[in-house]
Amino acid sequence: SGQAPRANLEQIVLEADDMLHSADELRHALEQLCQRHLALRLVVDCSDAVPVWRATKDFTIDFKVLDWSCEPSNQLDLWLEHDRSQGFDLQVRCWRAMLAQRGDLPPVLVVTLHHAMTDLPSMANLLEELGDLLSGRSLEALPANALSAYHAAIQPGDAAAPFFAAQFAGFERGDLLVNLTAPSGPMRSSAGQLDSAVTNRLRQRANAAGAGFFAALQAGWALTLARWTGRPEACFGLTLSGRRQVPGHEHTQGALIATLPQRLDISGCSDLDRLLLLTQTATDDLRPHLGVSFAQIRHWADVSPAVSLFDTVLVYSRARLGDDLALRGKGWAHRKVRLLEEGESPVTLAIYGTEALELELEHDSQRLPKESAERLLDHFIRVLTAMSEAPLGADLAGLDMLSVSERAEILALAHPDAVSAEALPCIATRFEQAVGQQPEAMAMLGDGGQFTYAMANMRADILARRLRNKGIGPGDVVAINL
Repeated sequence: SGQAPRANLEQIVLEADDMLHSADELRHALEQLCQRHLALRLVVDCSDAVPVWRATKDFTIDFKVLDWSCEPSNQLDLWLEHDRSQGFDLQVRCWRAMLAQRGDLPPVLVVTLHHAMTDLPSMANLLEELGDLLSGRSLEALPANALSAYHAAIQPGDAAAPFFAAQFAGFERGDLLVNLTAPSGPMRSSAGQLDSAVTNRLRQRANAAGAGFFAALQAGWALTLARWTGRPEACFGLTLSGRRQVPGHEHTQGALIATLPQRLDISGCSDLDRLLLLTQTATDDLRPHLGVSFAQIRHWADVSPAVSLFDTVLVYSRARLGDDLALRGKGWAHRKVRLLEEGESPVTLAIYGTEALELELEHDSQRLPKESAERLLDHFIRVLTAMSEAPLGADLAGLDMLSVSERAEILALAHPDAVSAEALPCIATRFEQAVGQQPEAMAMLGDGGQFTYAMANMRADILARRLRNKGIGPGDVVAINL
């Protein structure tokens, strides 16, 4: 695929004294799960022009047992980094497992999977079933051919082509948030939180506008991106759950998710309520098209493969892997579960939680430096907070995302330390003199058209009246959108 080896790699790290005492029992349980779930036996078949997934009957699991009893305390971190660098040859297998005995420390199991064959609910189900098998509990029977039935259910219908052709009419490229021409670098993460009070207010505010909480998160991200890029729209990758769209697959193992481009035109939304409704409607319209590929979207919308559809992805999950398992009981609340993952998008915003939110911004450190990533995440949190406090009909322009120090820094630009000596007559007077002397002469010429001195003067007068009507007077600071 041309991706970095570690792209789309998922590493489940489980530390549990009560589950991992026997390597033989663990191997047997993993083999049972492999036979139980088609997704664990998938490999990529590249014999045709278009690669396809193919199930193998004689699949042999990749399971290693290591002794780290005499290794340094950071051996796990070193091994995880090495494991990520190995990537996957998907023509051979799409997952592997390793059990390490660590002397006085709890044994650790690492299950490494490719994201193309799994999602968060699947990983939680897999660990729960593994725990059941190792505890002697029997597993419930699964519907036959569940994964095949799911993929049949999400195949694009006749409405997909006209929908995406209309959705991406006049599309030039995705958000200009990162420099895609720069060489990619190591992925890094920045973290933030939204407390329970703000989260609850945000949910209520979205509901008051007739939208859902998920739509509110998207609207906040779209507004943040539009402000950062100076564009009247935002287009980002939106990860949607297929389990919601196709019921009956709560226990189906596989990647029952899809990331589709969400394009939102903010210019037509004068207030927050309209933006929330626009986002909710756009999300509802997008859900029936989970089986559509990027290649199909480009073909239907006549978008070149060289044009980026988006450079950021938004993912929302109600719980992290460990928290999901803890709610299932069976001793999972006392086991340590971590999920380490790395996407292929230059920027991925992952949001977790229901009562309070945990936010992680994964970013390519070369294309979006750490300082910029932290500032971007801070602005997003401030936008969500402002949305939660906004009254009905609130103007989007009134949703503040600047910190006190940023605001002071910007306002300081209006009061420079050194002021040039004023030339008399002033530039405004000289311009008006030029208007009187040569009104039909060309004053400005550019991509936006051409303006004579008379036309430019008329526009300046209109803008001056608009500013005066808004209460702007001598000494006030006015921002200019370049």
